[in-house]
Amino acid sequence: MHRHLFLKKPDPVVLVHMNSLSLLIWGLISQFFSPRHNAQIRLLKAQVRILQERLPSQRVIASPEEKSELLRLGADFDHQINDLIMIVKPNTYRRWLNQSSSGKPFGRPRLTQELRDTVICMAKENLQWGYRRIVGELKKLGLYAGANSVKRILNEAGIHPEPEKSKPTPPLPWDTFIKAHLETTLACDFFSKVRP
Repeated sequence: MHRHLFLKKPDPVVLVHMNSLSLLIWGLISQFFSPRHNAQIRLLKAQVRILQERLPSQRVIASPEEKSELLRLGADFDHQINDLIMIVKPNTYRRWLNQSSSGKPFGRPRLTQELRDTVICMAKENLQWGYRRIVGELKKLGLYAGANSVKRILNEAGIHPEPEKSKPTPPLPWDTFIKAHLETTLACDFFSKVRP
């Protein structure tokens, strides 16, 4: 007889009562934890806002790892981030999402060693050029690098040019000129005949 009790189908009224009871318990638990959770979110948002106001440029540049982490966390709620994301604009987040779904890597491609060597060579051979002038000369050669990239390359190489030469500068001392152009000067032919 006891076996038949366990094999019987549960009564629909009992199931409805159990579902109602579980919903009631779930509602009480969520009522208890929801205000605390919302307060934690408000506190975290306030901290992010305070830190953003102290940034000099008001802009946060996220690394590829940070972008991936934000996208992974945003996937937990179907990337509905308009009210939540604060360090970048929602459009930027969506652009990251499109890049990751298309398989493109985040960020700009790294500059080649050949381009770095060309920038350093130009700066050493043309001591009065600023980094913006070097960017312009690179474009003439069909090479492209931004002004900040050229400035960073030169700083890493220990060369610190000005962005532009705004004031007229005195002519280069003769020995500095000779040192900068020694190879090309020796290759010149000074003994060409001038016709009258």
